[in-house]
Amino acid sequence: MLTDLELTGRTRSHVVQYAAPRFAAQPQAAEAFLAMRAAAQKDGIDMQPFSTFRDFNTQLRIWNHKFAGKKPLYDEYGRVRDRSAMSEKEIIRHILDWSALPGGSRHHWGTEIDVVDAAAMPLGYRPKLLPKKRAKAAFFVRCTNGWTKTCTASAFSARIKNSRAACFPNLGI
Repeated sequence: MLTDLELTGRTRSHVVQYAAPRFAAQPQAAEAFLAMRAAAQKDGIDMQPFSTFRDFNTQLRIWNHKFAGKKPLYDEYGRVRDRSAMSEKEIIRHILDWSALPGGSRHHWGTEIDVVDAAAMPLGYRPKLLPKKRAKAAFFVRCTNGWTKTCTASAFSARIKNSRAACFPNLGI
């Protein structure tokens, strides 16, 4: 079970830093990711971690930059939204389409690993994460002819199975 500080990203005592590929996660999540990565490599996919453990202050910086207009807001299809006519409530709603509140991100738990297929990305391409509304449909799907995905060169979120139950054992989820 995670402590309050671990659940909210205010410490990293529950995660391990890995060097190759470089990422931070709970050991059980890392083991599952590395096994999935090895299987994908056999099918020509260069699965690289894009975003893994994220502490509270990093999540706060992301949130504040989006709220202040230093980073763009996107609609559910990844298109930049015009924020000039948005109310604060609308801005917050669109931030929440893509980003958790600081202290409320599963990245704090060390069980969330956003991945990209580095082999499919053009040189210099910076992947975008899929919004939560589309994330379930956009994860890797195993087909008879190999690995496919619903969007090319985007980041996909891998979550260790039963991570909620492991982090919140008393909630019965």
